[in-house]
Amino acid sequence: MAELKGKLCENIAAIQTMIDSMSEEELFQPHMRRWADDATKTAVWEVYKFIHVNTVAPFGTFRTKIRKWKKAVL
Repeated sequence: MAELKGKLCENIAAIQTMIDSMSEEELFQPHMRRWADDATKTAVWEVYKFIHVNTVAPFGTFRTKIRKWKKAVL
């Protein structure tokens, strides 16, 4: 468990470093990173949206799964 917590802290620090290294324009304006433009076929996403979808958003569905699991177990 301690190892996983350590990895989580490392990942959080890496994400914060990446965000701090970008300007507001790079984070919030579309077409500022080629990989962001190439990642979706039709949608135009800003970099911040990729960060949100891949870090915070999964916990919404994860929370629901935990509640269902707790109901089934308890």
